Amino acid sequence: MKPIRLILSLSISVLAAQAFAQQSPAPVPQPPYVAPMPKSAHWIIALKLEKPEAAATPAKPQATPQPIPTTIETIKTGDTKAVVLSYADGKSQRFDKAGPYFLTSSASRAEVFIPHPGVPPYPFCTDGFLFFEKVDPTWFKDVVKIGTVDCFHYQNGSDQRWIAVDSMLPVAATSGGIIAQYQFQPTPTSPIVLPPDEQAALDKEIKAYKAYQSVR
Repeated sequence: MKPIRLILSLSISVLAAQAFAQQSPAPVPQPPYVAPMPKSAHWIIALKLEKPEAAATPAKPQATPQPIPTTIETIKTGDTKAVVLSYADGKSQRFDKAGPYFLTSSASRAEVFIPHPGVPPYPFCTDGFLFFEKVDPTWFKDVVKIGTVDCFHYQNGSDQRWIAVDSMLPVAATSGGIIAQYQFQPTPTSPIVLPPDEQAALDKEIKAYKAYQSVR
């Protein structure tokens, strides 16, 4: 019986060694480290404070802390975006972007504007993926799983980023005491249609701009 056990033990060892040798090496981040903004996409970011009690005890008692959205939903087709910010109290606000113009509607009217440099048109506005505008390769730590997704894990001080290994799309982040979790939806198959009042206001603004340019 001993020779049989020895042969069986050796066979198992050989099979284990072969399986180990066949394992692919751990993936390594490659430029551009995070996927570029696609032409068309639809994603939702869930936001929450890392320490919710901090919102209840602000550093300056006389100052009212700015609430953060619970979700930011973005639909993008070409150079048009529709962004909906939703809050814990059930309120929400939509902002649209068409070329350089931002648009939003209230009960009284539609507003068209080009924001001043350094003044965001709405909270957490960004041209890229929120908190992923910059990913430095020197921040890379390891490959980990977030749920069932293999992710490149980056860390810079208390800020962290997790990027899907296969798609290079954002998965989650912590930044400035905020936790962000991404969920990508099916890609839009048709262009964004602006609300009628916003489209009318945008057409009026473009017409006025063209008239101004023609007399310069």
